[in-house]
Amino acid sequence: MITWSDAALAELDAALAELGPVLDARQFARLCGVHIETIYDGAKAGTLPVPPFKVGRALRWPTATVLETLGLASGHLTNDQVESESSQVRDGAGESCHAHVTRGGGGE
Repeated sequence: MITWSDAALAELDAALAELGPVLDARQFARLCGVHIETIYDGAKAGTLPVPPFKVGRALRWPTATVLETLGLASGHLTNDQVESESSQVRDGAGESCHAHVTRGGGGE
């Protein structure tokens, strides 16, 4: 198990708090730990855990919904929360973003 320092957890909390009300594809990809093209493929295939909405031609995601879905919306993160989310992404278990994006969503 990776143990994050209090300073690292505080930095992650601060970074999450600075996000605007909506995420663009690059921000969503970073939170999910996947390449941006994987996000576009998942959006096209309908396999993302949070469906996008369009602003003009751009895809956007509501920040609060994404953070809640990823288990990051609780305010102050703990090592247990970070490790739980990391293991879900590594194992493809649960409702993690990585699992949804990569499960059968190859796109065309």
